[in-house]
Amino acid sequence: MLRTSLNLLVLILNIMAQYQLDFIYKPTLESLKRVLPLFLIIVQSCGIRFFEGQGAILMIAVICTCLGSVRLLRFKDINFLILVSIILMLIKFANPEFDFSKLIFQYGLVLQSFLFLVKYRTLGHSLLIKDFYSVLSVIFLHSAVGYILFLLIPSQFSSLSTLTYSYSSLFNLFFVSVKGGSLARNTGILWEPGLLQLMLNLFLFYSIIHKKSLLNICLVILLIITTFSTSGFVILLFNIGLFIFGRTDNKARLLINILYGILLTAALYTTMSSNIIDKVGGENTSGLIRFRDFSIGLELIKEKPILGHGIYDSEYLLSKSYVQHIEAMIFTEGFLEISGDMAGGFTNGLIAIFTWFGLPVGCILYYLLYKNKFVGNNGFQRSVFFAILCFSFFSEPITYTSFFLLFPLSVIVFRTSEKKFFGELWLKNEIKST
Repeated sequence: MLRTSLNLLVLILNIMAQYQLDFIYKPTLESLKRVLPLFLIIVQSCGIRFFEGQGAILMIAVICTCLGSVRLLRFKDINFLILVSIILMLIKFANPEFDFSKLIFQYGLVLQSFLFLVKYRTLGHSLLIKDFYSVLSVIFLHSAVGYILFLLIPSQFSSLSTLTYSYSSLFNLFFVSVKGGSLARNTGILWEPGLLQLMLNLFLFYSIIHKKSLLNICLVILLIITTFSTSGFVILLFNIGLFIFGRTDNKARLLINILYGILLTAALYTTMSSNIIDKVGGENTSGLIRFRDFSIGLELIKEKPILGHGIYDSEYLLSKSYVQHIEAMIFTEGFLEISGDMAGGFTNGLIAIFTWFGLPVGCILYYLLYKNKFVGNNGFQRSVFFAILCFSFFSEPITYTSFFLLFPLSVIVFRTSEKKFFGELWLKNEIKST
């Protein structure tokens, strides 16, 4: 069994090498040292949870690999980190239920992301983008090989239960999600198909703007389809639009690309329409769960709009009378008896950031997210990148993680002015108003 699986793996890699796919990562020792912390950040934030304390251990590992960045810290960096600690302490003071250990962990997430980014201040954020693309290519290759192996030898995959999810696994190296005899969904190393689609759509975004070959782009699209993620399908359409309008030099080519986009969209719709209808239609579906989370999020914001509630769990939510009222209005009694209250947990990361940290901090974080340094200054590309992230956050509660924090913090780290950041924001607003 092992020998057969290894032979298949070698065959797959040889085929990829034969076609000279230009997204294949060719590491050097120096690049490995740079990208390892970024890979660990993604696994910590979005990866499969194998054991308790995995997040804390990976945090320590990332900080240890980035200790050299401490000597690169500037006075304004230290001021910013002190400001973050003050804000978190204010949120803790306003919310006694906000566990102090969660506060420490949250600050650790900020610190590890900040230290990771600081080392790129001398290397340049263009190298940061290149290394991010390299890590995404590794995630792509791993998930592609794993899903191909599952299609070829499904009997060799065995059931694996982790802290958060059940998978079918081959040697605990390759993973797919199979629930109740349904079609296998690709997860790669990430704990849920919706998170794999996020990484793949980001990879597709970079492949398009860097003008990779059409074969590369089509392979990434095929792998996104294997996640069978509704969010992934919607975001894929954004990337298709980016491809169509980003590669147009004249009217004739524009017409060809539009026709190509229509045909591709029609094919995708035919393949995915039943999946989307199942998600957003009917009763007691994941679409209703997302509506529940959105409604609860609005109530949480109305209750504490300035400093938020801090990082909370389902037990905290169930202490709120309006949570059970909202669930009773949306779900049937039979569903609640079987699934329990707050089934699936609070999953709307897009609105959760306002409920955790309050409206002022949430708005600043989303402003910085849009201005992030992982994409160039092209307005259309920046908007598509922002949309990819926000649509994914709508169903993935990862907006408190170190992966999310990389994007807004990149603006803080790479700012060149010696003026205080919020002073810069005020100055820009004053100029616009005159």
